[in-house]
This record gives sequence, C-alpha cells and structure tokens, in this order.
Amino acid sequence: MKRSIILPAFILSYVLFLTINFQLNGEVLAPPPVSTFPEVPGTGFFPSVAAWTYVNHYFPEYSDPYHNWKYEIGSFFTFYSMDFGKSPPSPADGKNTPMTLGIGGTGRAIIRTRLAEDKGQWFFWPYIIVNDLKLVSFLKADFATFSLYFRHDCKHDLDTSRVRLIIHDILGAEIRTSTARLFWGNSPGRIRAKPIQDKRLSSGISGNLMAEYTVRPVFQEYPREIDDFTLAGSMELELLRIPNTVTIFAEGRIAGILRERNVSTGERGWDTDWLLRLGVRLPTAIKGFTIYLEREHLTDDWVSQGRQPVDLFSFGLAAKIEAFSKKTGQ
Repeated sequence: MKRSIILPAFILSYVLFLTINFQLNGEVLAPPPVSTFPEVPGTGFFPSVAAWTYVNHYFPEYSDPYHNWKYEIGSFFTFYSMDFGKSPPSPADGKNTPMTLGIGGTGRAIIRTRLAEDKGQWFFWPYIIVNDLKLVSFLKADFATFSLYFRHDCKHDLDTSRVRLIIHDILGAEIRTSTARLFWGNSPGRIRAKPIQDKRLSSGISGNLMAEYTVRPVFQEYPREIDDFTLAGSMELELLRIPNTVTIFAEGRIAGILRERNVSTGERGWDTDWLLRLGVRLPTAIKGFTIYLEREHLTDDWVSQGRQPVDLFSFGLAAKIEAFSKKTGQ
C-alpha cells in the first residue's frame, strides 16, 4: 500500500477513534511533570529510550492520612520507527520536515505511602502500588505527535485493612502539540518539534488532548470500574526560558468524567478532576531536573471503597534521562 494512502487512513482512523465512547480512569494516573516521550524517536529497531523518576511529598495541612509520599519510576522504549513522508510546511520557515511512524511501550510503577501520626512524616509506610503498562503506536510530525495505544493498569493494596481491587484494560488516543515558541526580540514566533538550539530568551506554549475507553478485561475476570466517559486536556506555559540556565513553567490539566453513580438505577453524573503545577526545569547532564509545586483535586483517590474526593497540595522533584542509538545522529 502506498504511503499516500496509509497517512490519510491513519488520520481518519484517529478522528473516528476520538468520536466513540471514551473513559479515563480519573486522574490518579495523571502524567508526570516531565515528557514521557523521547524528543527524537530516531529510526530503526530500538533507536531511543526515555526514563524518568519523581517523588512528591504532600503537605499534611492540605492532604489526608492516606497521602504522605508518592514515588514513581517509568520508561518509554521505541521498539521500531521509520521515516514516513514529510510534515506540512512549517509556519516558521515553510520547510517540510520528515515525519516518524513507530511503535513503543511505556511502563510505570507508583508507590504511595500514608502518614504514620506517631512516627512523623518521614516514616516510610507504603500502602498501595500501581502498575501502568502501555503499548503505543505513534506518528510524530513537526507540529504534533499523534498516538493510539492499549493500556493496562492495576492497583495492589499493601494495607489489607482497606482493600479495593482496581484493574483497567484501556484503548486510548492522544495528541501532543509541539511547543509554539516566541523568542524575545524582533523575531516571529516559531513552532519547533526538536530540541531548541537558539540562545535567546523565549516563552512557549504546548498542549495535550487525551481520551480513553475501558474495554472488557483482557487478562482477568473482573467488572469494569464505574467511570464511563472522560476527555482530558492540559496546557503548559513556559513563562521564561533562559537557555542553558533555567525554564520557569506553569501547567494546568482538567478532566471531565462521566460516572455511574447508582448501579441499580444506572444514574450517571459528571465529575471534574484538575491539577495545577508551577515549577522550574534545570538543564543537567542527565537531560533535565524539575522542581515544582502541585495542587490537585481528585474525585476518586482509589483508596476508599466508594468514591472519596480529596484535595492535595505537594512539593515534588523529578528527573529525566534519554538515550539514542548512533543511527539517530544524537
């Protein structure tokens, strides 16, 4: 099949996928404060990998006993990717840059600890572990990255006094825009998909739109959760980027979730989860280090047997590293 036919088919299937009934399992598994996708996916077999880790400490005055610390470690592997035609002309310079079509996988492990009032905030008392695995197909263009994926997540309770089994098998779709950047001075704004080499001060904006649909369990016999339909979006503002020094950013994310409130009557209603981050990114030898404050509202914290809303305020540290094969030229 010619590439001229494959590309419209991919875009058409993506648009059709976004029109069906979607579900995102609340925002307990909200994306980390770093990009989970390699900036340059490369071509060939296993051309790139991105890995990250972060830790959040919840302030007791703005939390509850079941939110003290959160630890995450994750990675994204590009299994195979290939050049796939040219992007539409860039608004900045009119050039057609190559697009990349590929398949990859993401793995995340999250540990949450609870507060031990008689032992202080620094006592390590883990009570749940969440595993999140994703198989991703993506099309990366100069202006955005489109992806379709299958995702499996499951929660394991270490504190057996509050057991709530949560398992999801999910089909998902996502679009991430590249950063639209305005350099300080007389130059016009530009859209860049690759790491920025310009030495001037700048500001930027990027966005993300994600939707997911929970299917019947693939690997186990267990009823699906009460969430029915959710569309989540986020936006990040790079308020100020000083090259090779620091980037000050603000990020906002919101998810509208249509849930089944009463199993017997089938009554449904909308809930809204949201998250705000404010922080700085520092360039380091390992790709990037992020320090941030995070404010979030969850309508379901995955702890209580029924949905239990919680408002949280935390301080976090995150780090990311990327590696490329020699074939990428990085």
